[in-house]
Amino acid sequence: MGRGRVPLSTTVDANDLHRCFDDKIAGVRASTADAPPPYCVPAPYDCDLSAFRVVKTDDIVAIIRKLPNKQCATDPMPTHLLKDNVDLLAPFLTELYNRSLPSGVFPTLFKTAFITRLLKKPELDPSDGKSYRPTSNLSVLSKTLEWLVARQLIAHLNEWKLLPELQSAYRANHFTESAVLRVFSDILRALDRGEFAALALLDLSVAFDTVDRPTLIKRLEVSYGINGTALRWFSAYLQQRRQHVRCRRSNSTPTLLLCGVP
Repeated sequence: MGRGRVPLSTTVDANDLHRCFDDKIAGVRASTADAPPPYCVPAPYDCDLSAFRVVKTDDIVAIIRKLPNKQCATDPMPTHLLKDNVDLLAPFLTELYNRSLPSGVFPTLFKTAFITRLLKKPELDPSDGKSYRPTSNLSVLSKTLEWLVARQLIAHLNEWKLLPELQSAYRANHFTESAVLRVFSDILRALDRGEFAALALLDLSVAFDTVDRPTLIKRLEVSYGINGTALRWFSAYLQQRRQHVRCRRSNSTPTLLLCGVP
């Protein structure tokens, strides 16, 4: 963690950082408030994901054993303890997760995240809250449930070929390198044909933190065929989420998140 070793200012207050992060999100949201509503491409006929399959203990054991050993300091369940006792704890987690999925309810205790700060660049002013990048930390038990749901969601998207053909993010065997190679190949082919080649890049500031949740839910339903209990689970997952900023030994006052995804 190269940036994490940069000395951090002791003058930055946790509540000040929290306000700084919130103000940035509010500013981005305000700048797009008058945008027209997005159009959702309808999903193919019969495309449907209305309920999640029950998860098996073996699936949970496999995921937990692959967890990295890094530990969230405020997580009540230390990762090493979970991994060392996975065979004992996995049946209880299986029961918990299999109560969450068919009921469309996401556990409230899993909805709180704490934000740690990372200095964006060593040369930036460490006393300025804008110099920091917020990093969200979630409970390892929450992330395990998310991964189990993500597996079923991605399988559904792949089965119905709903992901863009050239998308590299969040897909197996697709990486940053595969995206760069495709762009580079397209440029070389265009030049070989005697054509003019130009590359335009777009960087969205705090993209995940500014996601409009009603729009996301609508798109899941209309464009990806997710409905019923599965859609209620995603809605519950997004609602009533809270976060606070951890700065040294102090914590900011938790706030309710009105937009964004973890």
